[in-house]
Amino acid sequence: MMMSSLVSQDYDAESGSHHSAPVTSYPSSGLASSATHRGFSPARRLFCLLALFDFLAILFIWILYAHGLSGEFKEDIKSDVQKYHFKKSLCDLVMLALWRMTVLLLAYALFVSRKWYVVGLTTGSSTVFLLVKAILMDFKSPKDGTSAYLYYVLVLSSLILSWVEVWVFDSKVIPAETKEEQRQFREERRSLLRNENRRHLTPYSTISDNAFYTPEASDEESENDREEAGNLTLSQEDQEFIQRGKETMEITWERMRLNDGWKTEKAKDGVVVESRVIPLPAGGKKIYRLTGSLDAKADEVFNLVIKHPEDAHKWGGDITASFVIRQIDENTDIVYNSTGEAGGGMVSSRDFVNLRRWEKRGDVFVSCNVSVECDEMPPKKEHVRAANGPGGWAIREAEGNPSGTEYVWLFDVDLKGWLPQTVIDAAMSFMLFQTGQGLKAYIQEQLG
Repeated sequence: MMMSSLVSQDYDAESGSHHSAPVTSYPSSGLASSATHRGFSPARRLFCLLALFDFLAILFIWILYAHGLSGEFKEDIKSDVQKYHFKKSLCDLVMLALWRMTVLLLAYALFVSRKWYVVGLTTGSSTVFLLVKAILMDFKSPKDGTSAYLYYVLVLSSLILSWVEVWVFDSKVIPAETKEEQRQFREERRSLLRNENRRHLTPYSTISDNAFYTPEASDEESENDREEAGNLTLSQEDQEFIQRGKETMEITWERMRLNDGWKTEKAKDGVVVESRVIPLPAGGKKIYRLTGSLDAKADEVFNLVIKHPEDAHKWGGDITASFVIRQIDENTDIVYNSTGEAGGGMVSSRDFVNLRRWEKRGDVFVSCNVSVECDEMPPKKEHVRAANGPGGWAIREAEGNPSGTEYVWLFDVDLKGWLPQTVIDAAMSFMLFQTGQGLKAYIQEQLG
């Protein structure tokens, strides 16, 4: 496979030789055992059970209330439903609870959304409905005095439970899943850094005229010494960006070495779009990759694709603008990208602020990126500020063809907003495939 040939070898900095390395796989778990399943956090399961309890509790109270109306349970139920009147009937509260449960389970159980818009909609709509109901209701005291209390209990329970759902989602689900993902990221980062130390990958190098020559180490000056000396002139924030870039590079490199579990989304004319779920404790996360080949030398492709981000709109599918916000050092920068509508209008315009770092590992040019916050580029009203997880490019000379290039683009994105996974899949497949075709045409135009 092209992916295997690109990144399944390590480079030994001491001997200058290549050797095969075992492909690292994420362990399977109940959270994400395949590319089509996503896991639940305990807090999310609690929220879904609460949505179910909401409906069952309202239904149960309504049944108890109907028992005490006139003593004829079946007739009272039939009358409340068939002779429905907004001011007198209470069966609409059961239907309201059923609607809340259905919408919430679709959004947060089926689509595993992390956006608050849906629970905000159900709670807000329920509150307005119950307020109007309370103002206009024409209360007629039932024969059973207990049912008189249940009348009020039913209305108040519906209001209270809908607001408890908002509270649980905002204060339990989101913080718990965010904390778990951050913990998983730290563990993954530490594991990858330990693995890299054992494998002795090539030192970080800048991409310049003599970037691929590493001088012999000496007591007076080594690669790390020079890098540390250069960092002394940088601000604390820039040094933190560089460190995060290095950590992102290790995660990106490890993800690129995953060869199993990929599902083909679209393939045509040598351009292949695939997707895969990587397991996380807070639920599986879907990532994408684009693979293809180009009729140009690898260093020329790397120069056009990575070193000139301002030209990304010429080949990058839906990209409308791209430019460097801050140049941190010779192989680290922060770049802004904006996109138009994607997937035939299914996804509205987004923008990204990405930290990038690039280097050469053996004979593979590697560039990684991850979203960061940057004071120079706050969110804009005309775009939804989306976020990229660890991803990037691997570019290498085609096997047996020094004038050809094989490439991989790993894409980990959170588009923000509430979007079903099916819509995201369609939009990503369309965008990535369009990028592959656009890149091929652009390289042919520039270097053909």
